[in-house]
Amino acid sequence: MKVIFCPYCAAMWRSLEPLYMEHVKAGDDVKVMMLPYWVKDSAGNLAYQKDDSFLMPAGINLVNHEDIDLKAEKPDRIYIHNPYDGDNRITSIDPVYFSDRLKACARELVYVPYYTLADGDIESAIMAPGVFNADKIICWSEEQADSFRRFVDPVRLVVKERPPVQEKRIPDEWREKMKGRRVILFNNSLGSLMQNPDGEIKKISHCLRMYAGGSVCILWRPHPLFLDTLRALYPRLALHYINIINRFRESDWIYDDSWDLDRAIQAADEYFGDPSSVVYAFRETGKPVTII
Repeated sequence: MKVIFCPYCAAMWRSLEPLYMEHVKAGDDVKVMMLPYWVKDSAGNLAYQKDDSFLMPAGINLVNHEDIDLKAEKPDRIYIHNPYDGDNRITSIDPVYFSDRLKACARELVYVPYYTLADGDIESAIMAPGVFNADKIICWSEEQADSFRRFVDPVRLVVKERPPVQEKRIPDEWREKMKGRRVILFNNSLGSLMQNPDGEIKKISHCLRMYAGGSVCILWRPHPLFLDTLRALYPRLALHYINIINRFRESDWIYDDSWDLDRAIQAADEYFGDPSSVVYAFRETGKPVTII
């Protein structure tokens, strides 16, 4: 079987990684092609383009989108994890790779949600173009499948068990900062930001000040599109947020903007932050969770 994975955001690769490994173990011809995407400005215009290829993990069969002709390739299956095409308020897949065009290049288009039921406006994601263009939809729980059954033919749903958090190597520089301290995974979600943008930025500042000089190590991992969302919808807050990040990077704490969520979960002793998909994965470890 010839399979091509088409993620757009490296930090959301976790939703596709178990399926990628499944196809690799089956001996299929598997490639990963990152989709370039646009970040919008506050007026909804396409402001600047991003390509997360350089952020992807080593060891996967990554190909450049400019070096592959999907129509000529004729894959049996294409996987996507962004259903919005151009309908998202923050980002837009490059129109060349909208879901209807990908569907035309493959025998089967499969959509894999990167979110859980904790992530806020789930209905808008379910009503997105990629959901209706997909031949199959992977669901990571019966609860998630139930949310789709209200809108799509249940025949298209495939329920799979999400693999547990994987053991990962903790970087030496992290270990040095973590040594002898309780590690708190601090996470911020887009849902909380969009509900109360000013309040979310104040909350971040307050929480970081609260732990400053203490005996804990903060491992900060905001939503990968947090800054892009500020720039697109709340530009007056973006510079303030960047200053917070810069000050944080100068501290003896850890800022994590990598693709590897499992590594952060493994390193942390406790979760402290907004409700999000990360909470579901963190609870699998049995470690404490505090929602703020």
